[in-house]
This record gives sequence, structure tokens and C-alpha cells, in this order.
Amino acid sequence: MSLHRPIPRMEPDPKLLAFVTEHPDIPTVVRQRAAFFVFFTQTIYPLLEEQRPILDRLYCATNGRPAVDPVGLLGALLLQFVERLPDRQAAEAVCFDLRWRLALHLQEDEGGFDPSLLPRFRERLLAGGKERVAFDAVLELLVSQGWVPRRSRQRLDSTHVCGLLSVMSRLGCVRETLQMALEELEGPPGAPGLPGFCGPLWERYVESKLDSRLSLEALKAKTREAGEDARMLLAWSGTQEAAVGERPGMRLLARVFAENYEIDATGACCLTRAQPAGAVHNPHEPEAQWSSKSTTRDKTWIGYKAQVAETVQAEPCLPGEPTPNVITAVVTQNATASDQPGMVQVIHEQAEQGLEPPEVLYVDGAYVYAEALHEAQTQGRELRGPARSSPKVGRLLPADRFDVHVENRYAVCPAGQTSTQCSRVEEDKAGKTIYRLEWNNALC
Repeated sequence: MSLHRPIPRMEPDPKLLAFVTEHPDIPTVVRQRAAFFVFFTQTIYPLLEEQRPILDRLYCATNGRPAVDPVGLLGALLLQFVERLPDRQAAEAVCFDLRWRLALHLQEDEGGFDPSLLPRFRERLLAGGKERVAFDAVLELLVSQGWVPRRSRQRLDSTHVCGLLSVMSRLGCVRETLQMALEELEGPPGAPGLPGFCGPLWERYVESKLDSRLSLEALKAKTREAGEDARMLLAWSGTQEAAVGERPGMRLLARVFAENYEIDATGACCLTRAQPAGAVHNPHEPEAQWSSKSTTRDKTWIGYKAQVAETVQAEPCLPGEPTPNVITAVVTQNATASDQPGMVQVIHEQAEQGLEPPEVLYVDGAYVYAEALHEAQTQGRELRGPARSSPKVGRLLPADRFDVHVENRYAVCPAGQTSTQCSRVEEDKAGKTIYRLEWNNALC
């Protein structure tokens, strides 16, 4: 789309603002709720308007039809988050909710937009690296106005972020990846001549679907078949020019095959007992990873992790009083990433916004370790959190009780059971490499 030509915005009608906030016939609860939209139209929207030069760079100046005003779309995304509305209801609110139209400075003859523009606009922000433009602008205003002190008490914790995907079995993931790779090879113009075996593969994985009612033995046979087919397709791509094997679909197929299959002594493909950490669970969103909350056994998800920091006031709020706490940083991590590098990223992100490291940072035990405590003491600040408890005698064993052979990827537990289920986790931000070994509960 080409660059939007902004419509001159009119200031909100003062009589309308006064009616919304002061009219005695409007219930107090409604007036208080409407005050947020008044604040948005008077303070937040002009702040978003200042970001127009940044948003304009995401569009071509002369190509395609004019886009919907990106400032209005950005404001709609903020209101959608506050109101917790799905895309379709948010688009309807832009058309029919006078509070939204007032907040977005829409003129009387301006219409709305199709709800499909909201996810496309998010994709445009992500592709241009401007997904933080609204958050940074609002936080900078709060800091400059003194509503958020540059050095304050804060708390930090992580939460799960579910990926926008369906949960697949390992067989379903392999078959879907094969389908995507075959469609990629077949689709682009000028594709190399495909071998004869790709015809049956196309019929098996593109034109046919897996019957979930198959017996266990039939599903195992399908799993072995998918592994052999993937192996055969990857072997063929290795004989072609480099561009074939470097296509995204083929690289993803090679990764999924390595995470799910191994070659046994007879040279046949067999399913591995477990997937490594960070394995692909859905090829449509390969970055989403499986993880669990260690303190809650039933809390598992496939997606990401977010580190969220917010200010902490010295005195508790009165009943019904709105909290003055403000979120100062949001950092997205891989689902399997440790909280320790997440804390480093949060402090670095706050420094980019002109905030000093918090004088007191309240955390849970996952963030408390020797290096972090020493660094906080050196910088004249406090890191407050529970100390890690020692292993419970008779239930948990310390690492020094195990015979670990990292170079050969195996370890022996005190009961003499050997485990080769070793996963390697790279902590890029912290510069650490973690090895995780697991034992079967039936054995150990």
C-alpha cells in the first residue's frame, strides 16, 4: 500500500467533552469510564500523531492504493488492548461507538475499516521493527511528566504467552511440514524438475489428510512412513543446487526430521523417545516452543515467555482506589529461556528509555543468583527475593550426586540408571549453555 495522506484532524468538541464528563444525568460509573476516552483524545492521540513520520516509513510513497491512516490504526490497537476486544468487535467499535470515534479524532463523515486490517497492520509493525512505537512514546511521556520516576521501586515477573497455533501430534507436525515443503517446491515459477517419487508424496501429504480414527499400529506405520519420505526428500535436495536445500520449507523439514527421527542399526528411520528442548511443535509457527511452569505441574503451553516489570508504590492503595503502578518494560523470550537473562534484558531496555536501574527490584527465586546479587550491590541497589531452598533430603538430589559426562551426552544417577536424554539450551543473552538430562520415572 502507498503512503496515507492524513486528513486534517479537528479538535474534539469542548461541549461534547463537558457533556460526557460532567452531565448530571449520566451515571457516575459511566462518566468515570468515559473519562479514559477523554484522556485518550486529549493526551494519547496527539502523542501518537507525533509518531506519524515513523509510521510513514513503513509504507511506499507512490505504490498501490492509499492505506488506512496508520495513526488511527495504532490508536485502535491501544483501545482494543484496553477494552480486550477481538479484531471484529474493535472494528465495529470504531464505526459505532462514539467514545472510540471521539478518542480517535474521527470526523463525522469518516467510516471505519475492515477488521482484517488490524492483523495486517500488526504484521507491518513487526516487519518494520516498530512494534514498540506506541509503548515507548507513552512511557517517554510518563517519564518526562514525572508520573514515572527515573529511579523507583519495581517488581519483575514472567508470564506465559500462548502461540496462535493448534496443538499437533509429532506425526501431524511431520506431515504438515512435508506438505509445506512439497507446496514450496511445486509452487514457485522456475522450480527445478521434481523426481518421480514426489507424485505419490503429493497425493499422500497434500491431497490427503490423516484419519485420526486409525489404530495405534497404523499410526506407528504412518510415522515410520513419514520419516522415510522426509529422509528421501532431503536426500534428493542434497543432490540439487544449493538454492533448493536452502529454501525455508526444506530447512524447516530438515530441522523437524532431526528433532523427531533417528537412524537405527538397520538403517531405518525410527521415532526418537523425546524431542529436544526448543523443538518445532507446529511448522506454521516454528519459533513457538513447549514449556511448563515448574511450580505448577498442570501449567504447560506452547508459545513464548514475557518478562514484565512495573513500578511499585510505597503505600498500599485504599479499597477501590486505582493503582498508580505503571508497566515500564516488556521483554519477549523463548518459552524455554531462563528468567536470569530476562532480568538483564529488562534493565537494558529501561536504560534505553532513560530509566535508571530500580533502587529496589522485587523478584521471585528464579531471579536470585550470586552474580545478580553482586552486581546489584556494586551498583548501589537492592535485589529482593527468596533464597533458593536446599534440596529436600530423601526426595531431591543435588547435581554432584550424579556422574555426568557432558561430552558424551549422558549421565548416571545414584541408583545406577543411565540417561542419554540430554538437551542443550543456549542462553544467548546470558552467554550460558545449559544441559538438561531426564530419567524415566519407571526406571529411576
